Amino acid sequence: MVNKRKEGKPSFRFFLNEAFIQSTNGMCNVINFTAYMKVKKFIIVSLWAGCIGVLGFSAITSAMPYQPEGPIRIITQDIPGSARSVDNGTEWQVETKKTGPGSAELSFSMADSDEVVCRVVMDSVDSASGKASTLNLLWNNPGRQPQVFQQADLLVVPGSPVPCDILPLDMMMGKSEPRNYEIKRQVAGQTFVDTFKVTCNSVGPASARTNGWLTGEDLTGPLVMISVVNARTGELVVRQLWAPGADWWIFEETPYHQSWQLR
Repeated sequence: MVNKRKEGKPSFRFFLNEAFIQSTNGMCNVINFTAYMKVKKFIIVSLWAGCIGVLGFSAITSAMPYQPEGPIRIITQDIPGSARSVDNGTEWQVETKKTGPGSAELSFSMADSDEVVCRVVMDSVDSASGKASTLNLLWNNPGRQPQVFQQADLLVVPGSPVPCDILPLDMMMGKSEPRNYEIKRQVAGQTFVDTFKVTCNSVGPASARTNGWLTGEDLTGPLVMISVVNARTGELVVRQLWAPGADWWIFEETPYHQSWQLR
């Protein structure tokens, strides 16, 4: 029987089939199978390179962002001259607790105290990416609750001394274009809209060390800086430095404080 195909340029699927099945003896089968595997490997590598090529680094989502397996310790220092300052050298501890199928909770407490200051509840967490469909910040002292801006995958708390901001890392990975978030809030019966611009950029370890974002880390590959700015004024709201495959950021900065994960 003779295989027939339409005239014109052969399809890529036809090429794969030809490389794998067109043989008449054992030796040809071996050769064609080898060719098939090389083509398959080329396809996989090409697709992978295309996914990460925009920023030029390995995928960061092999672990679940904001889903640490064990406790995370963070040191926060105020920025001299900032409008709002916190006690210099405050140490925080972050713990993750699974609260149900597809749900998790982050608790933030001072390292020298068992009292939880706030909790971030993440519902409908995707098992592959760790991305939550809803985020909620629960402050243990409602009388001192700061202003919160949040959407499904973004939670920022401007001015809070607690490093509890959750950014859309999974959504922004490999994207060169910024993404805008419009968040509505009610004040005295009036509706206001705040627009935040989120960007994601590659940062080299040498540059990170020069800027003081990276201290004592033995990292050689490119890092990721995800930033949130006020789209109207251009002022920084928060930014975080991540390492590939990490479940928590290395460094975070707001206009009022800087924080580093303690290793």
